[in-house]
Amino acid sequence: MANQKGRKQRHNLVQMIGANVLPLEALAPIGKAIQEEVTWIGLSAATSDEKDENPLVCMVCEAIENLLGLCFVICQVFITNVVSVCGRIPIANEQKTKKTKFRSNLLGRCSPIAIKYTQVAMIDGLANYFKHRDEWPSGVLPSDGPAKETACIIKALHGESDSARKLRKGFEAVVGDSEYSRVDRLAESVQSWAEKLRDQYESQATRA
Repeated sequence: MANQKGRKQRHNLVQMIGANVLPLEALAPIGKAIQEEVTWIGLSAATSDEKDENPLVCMVCEAIENLLGLCFVICQVFITNVVSVCGRIPIANEQKTKKTKFRSNLLGRCSPIAIKYTQVAMIDGLANYFKHRDEWPSGVLPSDGPAKETACIIKALHGESDSARKLRKGFEAVVGDSEYSRVDRLAESVQSWAEKLRDQYESQATRA
């Protein structure tokens, strides 16, 4: 009876992986806002690395960066929920590893590679960058500590350059183009990752 109860609990947890799509629903209005900004400024200006002297152009570009940053953070909320659920599933003793290692392992599988990292790992790193970038003086990326992985992801995208459109470049790397308003594809990336993880856990549960 105990084993049956444990299997049922495990099954219920597996089914919860990626079930909380509520955060991702918030992406649609942000996508519309990005489209309005891109329409005003023009795509060529939005994708340029040249420093434009027009303060309005700079302001709009910064707005696009911030809106994309919000999208990455919203996706990170979904990612964190998935990691939390997976950490409660008693399969393969994965939950006994350190939390940071466990999270990194999950983000490193079941998602296509974009540059050196998976799409989901890049989304997570870009969210961290957006949240903490003002904590790094003069825009210098940290070389150690908790933010080291985030810095490595940003450097993989941009090298050592001090680009003002890090989040736009990050978006381009994840989805493959510069249609910034199509943030629904970020949601598709993390949802696909969650579904594949769920399939893996279901397969493991069947063999257990």
